[in-house]
Amino acid sequence: MKNARARMFGLKNSQTAPDPVLDSELMNVAGRYGRFKISDSSKVGKEGEPFVDAPVELQVIKVPTTYDSGFRLKCTEWLNHPLTEIFMIILTIIALYITDSNQVLGTSDGDIYVQYFCLFIMFVFFVELVMLSYSKEGYFLKDTYFWLDLLACASMLGDIPAVVMASIIPSGMVAAKAGRAGRAARAGTRAGRIVRLVRLTRLMRLTKLVRIGRVFAAVTDEVTVSERANKSGELSVRRMSSMVELAERFKSARMEQGKNTVAASMVEMTISKVIVGILLMLFVMSMLEVLKVDNADENSLNQIYTVVSMGLLSSANITTIIDEYFIQQPACIYLRVNEVIYSNRWDKFDDQRSQELAYLFLPIDPPDSIVISAPGLFEEAKVEAWYDNKDSEDIMANVNIFTTTFVIALLLGWMYMFHTNAKHFAQRIAVPLQKIGADMSKVSRLEFLDFDQKISSNMLEIQYIQQAFYKMKNAINSFSKYVPREIVLNMTLHKKMAKLGVMPRQISIFFSDIAGFTTICEKLEPNEVLKMLSEYFTAMSKVIVETEGILLEFIGDAILAIWNAPYDVTDHAVACISATLRMQQELETLRVQWKEQGYPEIHIRCGVHTDSVFVGNLGAPERMKYGVMGDGVNLASRLEELNKRYGTKNLISDKTFACDRVSEMFILRHVDRVVVKGRSKSTDLYEVCGFEHERIDKKILNFNKLYEEGMKLYFKMEFSDAFNKFDEAKLLREAEGDESCSLLQGRCVAYMDEPPAEGWDGSSVLTSK
Repeated sequence: MKNARARMFGLKNSQTAPDPVLDSELMNVAGRYGRFKISDSSKVGKEGEPFVDAPVELQVIKVPTTYDSGFRLKCTEWLNHPLTEIFMIILTIIALYITDSNQVLGTSDGDIYVQYFCLFIMFVFFVELVMLSYSKEGYFLKDTYFWLDLLACASMLGDIPAVVMASIIPSGMVAAKAGRAGRAARAGTRAGRIVRLVRLTRLMRLTKLVRIGRVFAAVTDEVTVSERANKSGELSVRRMSSMVELAERFKSARMEQGKNTVAASMVEMTISKVIVGILLMLFVMSMLEVLKVDNADENSLNQIYTVVSMGLLSSANITTIIDEYFIQQPACIYLRVNEVIYSNRWDKFDDQRSQELAYLFLPIDPPDSIVISAPGLFEEAKVEAWYDNKDSEDIMANVNIFTTTFVIALLLGWMYMFHTNAKHFAQRIAVPLQKIGADMSKVSRLEFLDFDQKISSNMLEIQYIQQAFYKMKNAINSFSKYVPREIVLNMTLHKKMAKLGVMPRQISIFFSDIAGFTTICEKLEPNEVLKMLSEYFTAMSKVIVETEGILLEFIGDAILAIWNAPYDVTDHAVACISATLRMQQELETLRVQWKEQGYPEIHIRCGVHTDSVFVGNLGAPERMKYGVMGDGVNLASRLEELNKRYGTKNLISDKTFACDRVSEMFILRHVDRVVVKGRSKSTDLYEVCGFEHERIDKKILNFNKLYEEGMKLYFKMEFSDAFNKFDEAKLLREAEGDESCSLLQGRCVAYMDEPPAEGWDGSSVLTSK
């Protein structure tokens, strides 16, 4: 920073700027020129300024809502915490397997604990649903995931304790459910399978695995693994130092992965639909499957009931038939025909679960409101049979476990394959677009070098985009050469569009011209003139840019530049004068090169004036340019021309002299006080002899001292003494042919013959430009 400021003021590397405070006042770097404050757009786009908001904004700025602050934001952070997400996934896996695993491996004593744990899981799912509805904008009733999460939560109702169920559902319906479930388990009806398939709706919650998987991959790929250059060249892995660090890394990775990249959007958008499709397929297959129900036991009991009712067989014959067809069956644990009990092994099954027992009553079916938990309690039935249904229930539970595992494996496998294909697809689309986007960002900063090579893509759309972009890049590059690059850069960084309009602004104006350019052109060929001018303008433009100036235009061999517009420049008068001296130094170097090539010497005259003028876009709506207008601009041009009158190279006005730090930074000589043609007020002229810190020839310093003394005597109207002082000063610069001393001596002689009028302020009225 110090070196940059030192170069601006023409200091050597070993020296420092006169005021270190300037270093802290440098603007933030944004783009190539390093002087735009992206965050400070308050001075752009006001009424009367030459920029307005562009009609189309590429980046949509989200308006903060109540969801972005307060307790809602804390809920969102808590729900998105990695430990919370992992905990919810674990509960989801448990909810998928706990009921069926308990059926196969558990006992009746542990059923109540499993049911209460299922109640706890349902409560956690419900709390998460409520918190998401409260904290996530557009989630409640509008988001597809709301309905998926709600369905997964509701699927837990069948696994909670009957006591809790009774408080949610009327007792009659609970009894009906129990009765129907028992008969459905024995008969293997379609409704029983649907009840079990409802549990698979909890798979909806596995869509969270997509996001967690992508975030975890981002953490492991971009954060935890780092290649360190060591002697063995081994791969070192940084371990998580704390849960806080882990949370921060997950948060950073989630923000990165949350962006709508092509691959991420495709996976996120498709996985939920795939899960829903798989579950619908299972439901439809269950409905379409031909059910084979074994009704042999029921038909046999109906025949026995018919025979007994008609009295066609004796009791001995009935006992023989029953012994032969029912007692031999291990599934039949209790059988009663009228008042005779033919089989009673209930004591061995008194600890069985209700779903593991099935019953049959003839000739009537008890109402659903009656809960029958043991045999012999429904005396109206003539025939009563109870069966051990555990084997079929275990088979159904194992099938359900297998189905759930298969669906999860299918889902995860499909997710992996689709994610792999999505990454491959992203390489073909997203990666070329990202490269084009990076190049576009460079173009927006008017950086046209170091571009990526053309992207090879077999996709026609990518080729069209790339061709259009490179045409646009070349057009903008060419356009930026016709207008000040800083103006275009200011508009692109602030997303502004040009309009006609000017505004008053305090600026420093620089105007320069080549002395005797017409004569030089007569001595050279046109291509040689063009070559010299190109090298000259290139060197001068570089100095203007490095000192934070804006090169408005080349007017023939003249240069017009300004400082402090359209952006603020600290100590713009100092920067403008520094550029003037540096241009003279650059020109000395060029003169040495041109002399070797046989070209004539070139000298320039410069004028600097600081004033409040109108700055902005001038012209017509269809054709405009960024420029300045006002009396201050004309005065800068007059100062450049007055160099010829006084034999000087660099003249500044009194307003520039009065600016901060100017008199401290430079060695100045008060040349004259004049009233230029077209103005009524006088202007003090000062010659810039060099930087204050530089070593100046003592002869020049003595000359300036004598000249200043002469000017003081001149303003006191002591013209004879002033004449002598100018004569002494003139002798010191006799070789240079100084014109200012001779000019002032001539006035002293005239005023000695005819004194100036009363009230004379020492100014001389010029009658020509």
